[in-house]
Amino acid sequence: MVEQITSLFDVNNNSLFVLSSYNPWLVIVSILIAILASFMGFQVAHQAQYASPQRKNIFLLVGSVALGGGVWSMHFIGMLALVLCTTISYRVDITLLSFFPSLVASWVALRLISNKQVKKQQLIISGILVGSGIGAMHYIGMATMEMAPLLRYNLGMFLVSILVAIGLAILALWVSFGLKKSNAFGLSQNIKIMLSSVAMGGAIAGMHYTGMVSCSICHACWVGVIRSK
Repeated sequence: MVEQITSLFDVNNNSLFVLSSYNPWLVIVSILIAILASFMGFQVAHQAQYASPQRKNIFLLVGSVALGGGVWSMHFIGMLALVLCTTISYRVDITLLSFFPSLVASWVALRLISNKQVKKQQLIISGILVGSGIGAMHYIGMATMEMAPLLRYNLGMFLVSILVAIGLAILALWVSFGLKKSNAFGLSQNIKIMLSSVAMGGAIAGMHYTGMVSCSICHACWVGVIRSK
């Protein structure tokens, strides 16, 4: 078990790496999906703040499904944006399993935002949980890939991607809660939620594409490219 995990970070300097590129339109769509899902989730969390305890839980569940589904969709749309010179398929069971961490992370985020008062310690702990949930969703989602080349990770960038997810999640929650309590600039509630959604969408997309930088997809495709020349 331990050897299987450590092997994911074993990148040989002599490895031949796969050529890859991104479809810019799908990248833009993936980021917009993350922002839109955040907006929907934050809207529901705002309504939950004024609901009865029973209705509040229902609101939070609905919002978590919306936001968690956005995190999940953003990941796989981002994966579709990745153009490799090899055929890729995805395991259905692990793909479905990858939705669970994003659902839990979304519930933690919306639960915090729906509170009227939040302590700094709560904000940091929630940010760590949300960022870790987004990171878990991403790397479980990466494990669904089935292809000829090997998938490996640069350990340094892997850790950076998790820190980016946690840092941006804390920032997004701080922005959301701070804007909700602030009357500066006379912003409407919808504008405040939109600004918060941009911050959270940036956290989701930022983690995904930083995580993709940590990936090393090696061996098979480069051999084919070299031979074709």
